[in-house]
Amino acid sequence: MPYIKNIKQDIYFNFEAKLYYNPTSNNLLGVDARPKYYIEPGELKQALYWSEDSRSLDRGYHRDASLNFYIKNIYNLSDREVEQEYFRVISRTPFSYTTMKSYQEYGREVYSANFQGKLEQQFRALFGEGKVVEATTIELSHSVITCTHTISEFTKASRSEFYVPSCAVIGLSKI
Repeated sequence: MPYIKNIKQDIYFNFEAKLYYNPTSNNLLGVDARPKYYIEPGELKQALYWSEDSRSLDRGYHRDASLNFYIKNIYNLSDREVEQEYFRVISRTPFSYTTMKSYQEYGREVYSANFQGKLEQQFRALFGEGKVVEATTIELSHSVITCTHTISEFTKASRSEFYVPSCAVIGLSKI
């Protein structure tokens, strides 16, 4: 009889990114190639397992006061597998898209007034602090920021368990 178990995998990513300002954009989906403000991910700094459950302390997690959740090193994935997960994250909304369907999702989220307002506010704050690199002929004006992103995904683990019914002894209840 096969044994199937759903395993929840929560990974926290911390990476450098560039917050770009595109002054030529009118923020029109389908017209502008890029929105007025957008984030372009860069180098991965760290990846950790995370949990919000206080019982995670029993499973080797440590409470991080700055993040306000529990974290633990990734022990069962190779560096290459972690990099593949990171690439999957940066290939999705709100950072990028890979298919027409994912472009529609990207457009709904990134071109929205709410998302653009948050990025504009962040860019103006960085500009006020003098942390914005001016535009050149090669690159738009931008600021280097630290991004955090969390994912929660379910994976299935299965294995086959076999037994011979004639060898299984069922005990009788005592009277």
